[in-house]
Amino acid sequence: MNSIQLEIDLYKTFAENIPNSAVLMFDKDMRFFFAAGEELRRNHYNPEFMVGKTLQEVVPEKSYQALKLCYERVLNGERIQSETNTGTLVYINTFIPIQSRATGQYYGVAISQNVTDLQTTKQQLAESESQYKLAIQGFGAGIWDLFDVNQKQQWWSPKFYELLGYEYEEIEPTTDTFYELLRPDYVDKVQEGVQRHMETDVPFSMEYPLRTKSGVYKWFEAHGQVSRGENGIPKRFVGSVIDIDARKRAEQLLIEKEQLFSAVFQQTFQFVSLLEPSGKIIESNETALRLRGLTLEQVKGLYFWDTPWWNASAQSQQQLQEAIQKAAAGEFVRYETEILASNNQVFIIDFSVKPLRDSEGKTLMLITEGRDITALKKSQREAVETSQILLLQNKQLEDFAHITSHNLRAPIGNMIMIADWLTKTHDDNEKDFLIQNLCNTASKALDTIDILAQILRVRKDLKKEQDVLSFAQILQSVKNTLSAWIREADVTITENFEQAPTILYPALYLDSVFQNLLSNSIKYKSPDRPCQVQVRTFQENGHIVLIFEDNGLGIDLTHNRERVFGLYKTFHNNTDARGVGLFLVKNQIEALGGHIEIESQPNVGTTFKITF
Repeated sequence: MNSIQLEIDLYKTFAENIPNSAVLMFDKDMRFFFAAGEELRRNHYNPEFMVGKTLQEVVPEKSYQALKLCYERVLNGERIQSETNTGTLVYINTFIPIQSRATGQYYGVAISQNVTDLQTTKQQLAESESQYKLAIQGFGAGIWDLFDVNQKQQWWSPKFYELLGYEYEEIEPTTDTFYELLRPDYVDKVQEGVQRHMETDVPFSMEYPLRTKSGVYKWFEAHGQVSRGENGIPKRFVGSVIDIDARKRAEQLLIEKEQLFSAVFQQTFQFVSLLEPSGKIIESNETALRLRGLTLEQVKGLYFWDTPWWNASAQSQQQLQEAIQKAAAGEFVRYETEILASNNQVFIIDFSVKPLRDSEGKTLMLITEGRDITALKKSQREAVETSQILLLQNKQLEDFAHITSHNLRAPIGNMIMIADWLTKTHDDNEKDFLIQNLCNTASKALDTIDILAQILRVRKDLKKEQDVLSFAQILQSVKNTLSAWIREADVTITENFEQAPTILYPALYLDSVFQNLLSNSIKYKSPDRPCQVQVRTFQENGHIVLIFEDNGLGIDLTHNRERVFGLYKTFHNNTDARGVGLFLVKNQIEALGGHIEIESQPNVGTTFKITF
């Protein structure tokens, strides 16, 4: 429950328990939002009918203007008391302004209490009309009368005794008795208040705790009025008390809850703000303000999306606006987004907007909450990347084992057989032939060992120093290396690196990727058309993507897609083809967490997509 609703509920609870009364509560438009009390029906008013109606819609025209002026004064913070005598009934009317702690808005409470029984008290005491007027002037249910200010003897009404839990005249009604019942820390305060009233006619109106018969202190509100003799000297002091214990305890509970809320609100590690339904900031907690180095004065009253937290992007501001609109309509909204800290560091937060609604479903305010999940998201990302690397490394180990067993077994087995034949032959020509075959086989085995060494080197260099590299500069370096070949093949190379001009990467690997892909484009160019190569980069889902496209011979991927990046896999009758380049490129890229894809059609060309 928000503090506004709690305040209203507390006042309603208090009002519903005032006996012999009519209680009305109204807002700034003089529209009644609470009506209760038996005295309303006694005067032919229906409380249920009055709720939701304005003052003008309820009271007769002849009474409206006077009441309107009275209500306006109350809504400006003034407390008013008056008396109404219908001839048969006497009412004390009290108009009380109540200011909301949450908004500063004034509400009004009108209490009309039937005090007709005071006439009986007047008759019983055989007091003058002056005494009666003074008694009812102190609005309340219990009456006290210090009929001689120079004496300590008083008179207390039966209701006064009842409020204290005593039978009528069970204890002596004296000034000393009163101060004995008064809680010690209030004795000086009450004495000072009485003295000030006697000397200056400053209204006597105080709240103080009195000890009841049960020994428990209860809170009372007292009002009194002194009467003076012809010489102006105080003569008589009459007043009333009402039981406000429930109200005071409710107020204390409200204060404690507000303090608790403030402590939780300010000390929580979450980023919390309270907004108007329109999105304007009412309050932001210290955690949120410290994050951006702000004060509440700098952001209060601003639209939430216009504050420095949301300068990360126009997209995040638009998303926030839409979330606030949905929440204002009653929907709970939650999503992940980014905000900026004071050093422009980007934080990822689990963000939500929750509407706070009244009993009728109207949105009173919005509660926004952001929980920093930057470290969590980083850990999740690293866990995924680690998992992917482990899967990749397992696959590479399988490939490595396969290459070792398959590509070395055959040449080594062949070398053993040739060596065996050499020991058995005596023909010189056959020996020369076998020796030549032995050399070729050994060369092939050495080539395989060299490739395996390169693979091992790639895995060993996973943490190789990375530099900020220019794609254009790397491409130019490779073009310089292959310049004679490019000129001889009449290759046209177009490039576009505007969307992603640089990358953090090991220079040796990026150079190897460009050189292998460009040399393949030249090596497998179509004899039917000039060789054209297009190289470009762009950003996609937070990653840099390199596209390498040519219009060469192409590859039939229907049957060869799984073999494209295999060791010693070739697809054209090219004497220079070894089937090693794409195998190394794939290993180098995947070793650093990237991946490579291929699309190709025979006699159309080939496109490689590398995501770093």
